[in-house]
Amino acid sequence: MQSFFFSALESPSWPLLLASFTGGVASSLYPCVIGLIPVIISVVAAFGSPKLKQTFIQIALFTGCFAATMTLGSLWAATQGLAYGFWMTPTLYFLVGALLLVLGCLQVGLFPSWQSSLSAEQKLYGLTGLVALAVGTIASPCGTVYLTGLQSLAGQEDPIGLIRILSVVSIFLYAVGQSVLFWVFGSVTGLLQQKFAARGLTSVMEKLGGVLLLCLSALQFYVGFFS
Repeated sequence: MQSFFFSALESPSWPLLLASFTGGVASSLYPCVIGLIPVIISVVAAFGSPKLKQTFIQIALFTGCFAATMTLGSLWAATQGLAYGFWMTPTLYFLVGALLLVLGCLQVGLFPSWQSSLSAEQKLYGLTGLVALAVGTIASPCGTVYLTGLQSLAGQEDPIGLIRILSVVSIFLYAVGQSVLFWVFGSVTGLLQQKFAARGLTSVMEKLGGVLLLCLSALQFYVGFFS
C-alpha cells in the first residue's frame, strides 16, 4: 500500500487520487480514527431520521464536513510547515466540549422549548454539520505517512497551480477514505433507529444519542484540562 502511494506521490497525476483514497481507508483502523466512531453514532442517534435514505444523506453530510475540515486544516498546516492540529489549545477543547454539552442537554430534554423550536431538518442537517466541523477541527487525525506525504506535496512551489489542486483533491479523498467506518457504524445506528421507530421508541434513541454527546463533552473538557 505505502509503496503504491509513494510511487504515485513522486509523479503527481490521477493515480495519486486513488492512492490517497486507499491510504485513507488503510488509516481508518488507527486508534485516533476509531475514537471518532462514538461521534457518528451519537449524531445519527440524536439527530437522525427513521428513514434509512435520510440516514445515508446525514452520514454523507458528516463525512463531507469532516473531510473539508481536514483538507483546509492540512493545507493551512502545510503553509506553516507544521503538522495537522498545531492550532489545538485547551480553549478549543473547552469550546467544543461546551457545544457538545448544549446539544447533549437539548437531546435528553433539558431544553424542551428550544428542542421543539428546531425542525427535523435543522437537526438532521444543521446540527450534524455543526458537530462534524467542530469535531474535525479538534480531532487531529493521525499523522500517518499518507497525510504527511500529501502535506509535503501541498507545500511545494507550484507556479501553475496544478499540483496544489491535485493535493487538495487528494487530501479530501484521503479524508473520505478514512471515514469508511463512519458509514459502517452510522448505517448500523440508522437501522437500529428504524427498529426503535417501528416500536414507537424514537425518543428513546434520541435520548441515548444525547447521553453519548454528554459523555463526549466530558471527554473534551478532560482533554482540554490536562493538555
